[in-house]
Amino acid sequence: MTGTSDPKRPVQRRGGHPVRWTVGLLALIAGLVIGWYARDFFAVNACLDAGGAWTNPGVCIGALAAPR
Repeated sequence: MTGTSDPKRPVQRRGGHPVRWTVGLLALIAGLVIGWYARDFFAVNACLDAGGAWTNPGVCIGALAAPR
């Protein structure tokens, strides 16, 4: 017997579960956003710890500041 003629076996739909795909996509986007802000947070702290000045577009200015 093949899988399609067996009455006990559930029919496999193509594409999976849309809720799982949606949740996975939202989790991926949330992780990217959190990672972006965490990167800036640590870069600002490193700049200020090195004695530099952090400017608005994301540039660290200072003699002792390490490059980003």
